[in-house]
Amino acid sequence: MFDLRDPSDYQIVHKDTGEVDELDLYLTKGGAKGWNQTYPQEFARLLSFIGGQQAQLLSWMILNRNGDNLVLESVASISEKAGISKSTSARTLKALQSRDFLRKVKNGMYMVDPRLVSWGGSAFQRLSRKWGDLA
Repeated sequence: MFDLRDPSDYQIVHKDTGEVDELDLYLTKGGAKGWNQTYPQEFARLLSFIGGQQAQLLSWMILNRNGDNLVLESVASISEKAGISKSTSARTLKALQSRDFLRKVKNGMYMVDPRLVSWGGSAFQRLSRKWGDLA
């Protein structure tokens, strides 16, 4: 029997290559911005196409988004801070946008889909409206 909250029970398996990676789950509570929530179907859809440096970039973006789910960094800055090449960053950002996990607000400003991860409380509804306005 497995425990849904035990990170040692989870792995990510790339559907094409069979490559296996361990999955770290982080549960956070409280803080100035409230709690985080993730919608499993959206997260699973995302994990079905990423791996390696792409996952590293998205992980960095999720961890460095502000209270409006925005990442306020240029491609060059994201590349440097996430520790991956600029070409991989640009390619991954375009792929995330094409699959609707990320929307470019303007140069140097990206919004992470609130269905993937958002701050708790009333933030989800507010961010969802903003997400819809960017479509």
